[in-house]
Amino acid sequence: MYCNRMTSNLPLILGTVLIPREIMKEFFFCNLPVCKGACCVYGEDGPPLSSEEAWILSSLEEKLLPFLDNSGRTIIKKEGFAMRDSSGTFTIPLTPEGRCAAAISNGNQTLCSLPQAFNAKILPYPKPVSCHLYPVRIEEKSPFSILTYDRWSICNSAKQEGKKRNILLIDFVMEALEQRFGPLFIQDLKDIRQTQSLPFSATK
Repeated sequence: MYCNRMTSNLPLILGTVLIPREIMKEFFFCNLPVCKGACCVYGEDGPPLSSEEAWILSSLEEKLLPFLDNSGRTIIKKEGFAMRDSSGTFTIPLTPEGRCAAAISNGNQTLCSLPQAFNAKILPYPKPVSCHLYPVRIEEKSPFSILTYDRWSICNSAKQEGKKRNILLIDFVMEALEQRFGPLFIQDLKDIRQTQSLPFSATK
């Protein structure tokens, strides 16, 4: 697999995936007690889905409904698990309150219900890639998949928590990257980080 040498000005190019320097070297660890799951609540659209994810969620709708709350079930029964936004992208619809229809309340926090379905062996993945990978986004520009860091003020505490725990953003999203690109990509990424003496998190 082709790979360049990452510099301060150039992203790491691994095959057809471009990873900017900031994702490789900045700290991040989701701080749910502080943000309270705000990324599931705020935003103009629901989380984007691939065509495959849209098909899976739609085909499993009846099995997934029990994991949702009343507001989520109502909108999913009306709109389905996958609807198209103004750009034609599949997304999970929002409830009338403005949050993702798959989100549920847990005390004063908002959580995604889909990991429960994954643990129950109903879903083949814990979350859609766009949610699982956040705050990293993927911009598809054939033949390349370009990773970007979506900086949102609600995640400021996650940067502080990541530095406290010595967890790099690239390691925080590693499981999601494997979900999207597969285990061979992850092994190649690990090898390249070692070869180029790129940093690892303390726990990796």
